[in-house]
Amino acid sequence: GVEHMEHSGLVFGTAYSIEGLSLTEIREDLANMAAAGINLLRIGEDLWPSWEPEEGEYDFRGFQQVLMLCREQGLDVLLTVPSQICPQWLRGKREQIWRGHNDGLIRRLAELVPTISCVRGFQVDATGNQEKLALHQCRLLKKCLGEDTQVLALMDKGSTDAYWEEANRFSVLGCRVYHEAGLKNSGAELTFRGDLARGNRETPYLVLETQCQGRLGQLPYPGQLRLWAFHHIASGSAGLCYRSWHSDWAPGTDWKGVVGYDGKPGRAYREVSGIGAELKALGDKLYGLRKQNRVAVVASAASARQMPKVGGKTYADCLRWICDSFYRLNIELDLVPDSCRDFSEYALVVTPCLYSAEDPLIMALRNYVAEGGCLISTFRSFFTDGAGNIRRGAQPYGMTDLFGMYYEDFTVPEETCLPEYMAEVSDFMEILEPEEAVSLAIYDSPAWRGKSAASCCRFGKGQAAYFGCYSEEGFEPILLRLLAMWHIPVPETAWPVVQKRAISREGKPLTFLLHYSPACRVIPSPATGTELFSGRHMDEGEPLELKGWDVKILEGDL
Repeated sequence: GVEHMEHSGLVFGTAYSIEGLSLTEIREDLANMAAAGINLLRIGEDLWPSWEPEEGEYDFRGFQQVLMLCREQGLDVLLTVPSQICPQWLRGKREQIWRGHNDGLIRRLAELVPTISCVRGFQVDATGNQEKLALHQCRLLKKCLGEDTQVLALMDKGSTDAYWEEANRFSVLGCRVYHEAGLKNSGAELTFRGDLARGNRETPYLVLETQCQGRLGQLPYPGQLRLWAFHHIASGSAGLCYRSWHSDWAPGTDWKGVVGYDGKPGRAYREVSGIGAELKALGDKLYGLRKQNRVAVVASAASARQMPKVGGKTYADCLRWICDSFYRLNIELDLVPDSCRDFSEYALVVTPCLYSAEDPLIMALRNYVAEGGCLISTFRSFFTDGAGNIRRGAQPYGMTDLFGMYYEDFTVPEETCLPEYMAEVSDFMEILEPEEAVSLAIYDSPAWRGKSAASCCRFGKGQAAYFGCYSEEGFEPILLRLLAMWHIPVPETAWPVVQKRAISREGKPLTFLLHYSPACRVIPSPATGTELFSGRHMDEGEPLELKGWDVKILEGDL
């Protein structure tokens, strides 16, 4: 598992299906993988039919030969425990019967694995509604092979589920990141998925599935694969695995892998090889990065379940709207679960649409602000308790004195804007009534002209602001105004130059610059240090050239 990989640097892997391939073809594939710097293969999710062709009759001979070839090439294997593809004789059987046979397979794999040194761990599939099965498989593997057995969970949940409640039960969390390519790719999806997978866990996560090429709309421009690989690492990932090595030959799939339909290395493979060489050279410096973000955004599984749509927007839409605003300004954040009670390490806490808020969380946020913290909350926050009961009291419940305002009315906006910011209001608006608060924005509206749309207030030693409406462009300018008022620094560069910071295992500060544009541009260097790809020393403020889809990494001195 990842413990082993600590010694060899970052994970650079691919999913690999061996069904229908000859040993000669497999041997050639593995040699090409090793030459490209790939060091991990995900194998097994489709192999149950060949492992157990008849009930109770196991045949691992062909698989063992493949594992021996992997070992010869120095490739580690992550054994994917089957959860969806099963033998023909088992199809249509009741779940209980299926589970019994799956347990039997896991026990046989557990007997086989200790005899083959290249298998470094197991992956279970916790996507969709499979968390209970994945947890059961995880427990069974650890029971058979010992508690220190590495079990990685593949999870692809969005913000809308209790992501962290399940995640902490696995050795390492693996996420799935698929996204648009070309000019439509802003990098925001990569950052959001990485933030969600990292959460507030101390252990690194892995991008266990992402496209090398993918389908139409996902096919990268030259240079974008490299940009994305280093984006994942800058977000705190211990590495990435492509899906998949081969382009898919099945009818109607239209999925392109690392190699084309002829199975031969081509342009994408050459780009992957370049990334592999750079990851190998820099792996020791870039593995196990620590993030020290000063902004926390509270993501709430209960709010996602309970909050009705506002206009056309779901809770997940509103969470992304806020996170993407910070992303464009190059302000990094931690997505923390609503079970968090200690916010003391953060300069700013943001609660987008915290519809469901239990009393201990309300108290924790009040204490945080009273002790000197800064809080931004949006509309639809503090509306229900943990069970979904609407609060009896002035809204926002339990926080009217902290925000220095209350509201009674909310509605769907029509022909409404924030004139000072030239921003349209859509989907939902609350009519704020400031008491102690200062108004930051007013509505221009047929019914609510001059009424407050956003406000801020001092509370104890801290500051609290409330944003009362959905406005696609309106949040960012008000956010910038608040950050200036509260003396929270904002990086000089903004998107399309994405800036991410981390601390290396040696304690050195690292600054990643990820350029989401085909154009060349020159920016002032945001830090003093050595640029790791060129070896050139840069002083802060010195002109630094970025080519199209470029990546630069500055390593500061201790």
